[in-house]
Amino acid sequence: MSGSLIIIVLAAVCISHVASQNLHWQERTPRGDLKPPARRYSALAWTPISLYLFGGEGEDGVLGDMWEFSLLTDEWTELNFVIKPSPRYGFVAGVIGNYWYISHGRDDSNVLSDTWVFDIDTEQWEQLNITE
Repeated sequence: MSGSLIIIVLAAVCISHVASQNLHWQERTPRGDLKPPARRYSALAWTPISLYLFGGEGEDGVLGDMWEFSLLTDEWTELNFVIKPSPRYGFVAGVIGNYWYISHGRDDSNVLSDTWVFDIDTEQWEQLNITE
């Protein structure tokens, strides 16, 4: 599973070059010993200077952690929040403007139906109250 993270990071770096039409693969080697554990079924959001990684399924179960990879320093930082989505994998995620939305997914025993938004500028989560 650790190779998957490298591929995802490379894909995000490649996508960041689309604006300049200078498409190429670039390997980024994280500095330091701090890094997220291996995982699958997680989500990644990117900005011009950072990648954000949330959730997924790891070797020891469902993950609810969040990490930021700085494209300026090539370092991982674990982000900790009081208010955040519950651990999950297999969820839907997408970025609109400076907001990263995640919705649904699964935990150890349930299918989830909640929706959350992460404000990239303030680095704060908020649960959305969506009604039919």
